[in-house]
Amino acid sequence: MGERLRLVVPADRLPLVIDLLSEAAVVGALRTTAAARLARDHAVPAGQVPAVLDAVFGVLEHDGYLERGPDGGRRFVSRLLRDWWKARHGELYVPAAQRGDP
Repeated sequence: MGERLRLVVPADRLPLVIDLLSEAAVVGALRTTAAARLARDHAVPAGQVPAVLDAVFGVLEHDGYLERGPDGGRRFVSRLLRDWWKARHGELYVPAAQRGDP
């Protein structure tokens, strides 16, 4: 799965994508506010955050990583993939809500 991301996500956005997926795995859902916070943490200029997130979500949804739930939060399509991602990336991940000021 990690190799697939390297093929479909621009290299400069890969760290952001890893954090977005880690947020979804650790927290259980990726909220828009958390995604925006993570984008800012990865130096995405404020005016570009919506466009960057739309592009990234388009890839992650198209490739079957995430789906949007009825509450608007994005979750892993597969519990197996979520558990694998959490085991691989979740141990050191700090959720967006627990981070200090950007």
